[in-house]
Amino acid sequence: KSTESIFEVIRKKEHELATIFTSSLWQGGDKESNFAFTQDSPAETRAKICILTLTALLSGGHNHTFYSVSFSKQALEPKMWAHYADGFKGCALIYDDHEEKIDLHAHPNSTQWATHQLLPVTYLDSEKSIPILKSATDGVATKIFSLVQKNSFWDYEQESRLLITKTDDPRFLAMQGKVPDLPMQRIFHHNYTAIKGVIFGPRCNADYKNKILSALRHNRLHAGREKFLALNTELTSRGTVEVADGADYLCDRITDGSSPLSDADLKNRLNVLNIDQPSK
Repeated sequence: KSTESIFEVIRKKEHELATIFTSSLWQGGDKESNFAFTQDSPAETRAKICILTLTALLSGGHNHTFYSVSFSKQALEPKMWAHYADGFKGCALIYDDHEEKIDLHAHPNSTQWATHQLLPVTYLDSEKSIPILKSATDGVATKIFSLVQKNSFWDYEQESRLLITKTDDPRFLAMQGKVPDLPMQRIFHHNYTAIKGVIFGPRCNADYKNKILSALRHNRLHAGREKFLALNTELTSRGTVEVADGADYLCDRITDGSSPLSDADLKNRLNVLNIDQPSK
């Protein structure tokens, strides 16, 4: 179940494993091979190396730590607004995914950007498991496959996930006996212009809106000064969330104003952003 549990099993079976490996040691071989340094060692020492190698192999099933961020292609789904946005009182950011990719770097002053693929979630009514031996032999892909699955109950979310992976050397894990702690938080930064706008929930109050708008405008002042879109929504008697109006917010100065969109412009912008209004 974990790296630590691997060592517990190995320790419990160490005597049996040593007996098996000692009785099965290879006696032949070329003295010039990579294993020549162990061939003249006592059988017990060679068996311990075998056990260490086995531990490293199994550790390869648990040598990745994953950090994830979830996105949705369904901007106006009322179920998500109800449980992810504090009962319709929060907001949703509109990201430009650049063909389902996003560029991140580890520090605001870094010039090195890494492109990360957004992975679509598959919705299945099946048990989700990550077999340790398959993970050890097939690598990280087996784990990622399981990490982008959810029960079909959640399919209304139309989720995509961004996964960032920390990899530990399984040989190091085998010698250390535990996964090393990483005191540094995994905080990554994207270009501020990746956020194309914001959608405010139907119950969002004015103070909250002003805080979000000010933060977005302030970020834009330090990155391109591009305008961004802000959309207000309403909760209808049919239980749907619909866009009521929208405006472009200018970012040349900290106190810049906004430019309201006409109905025609609003409809066009929603089409460009693939935001579908609920059918009436």
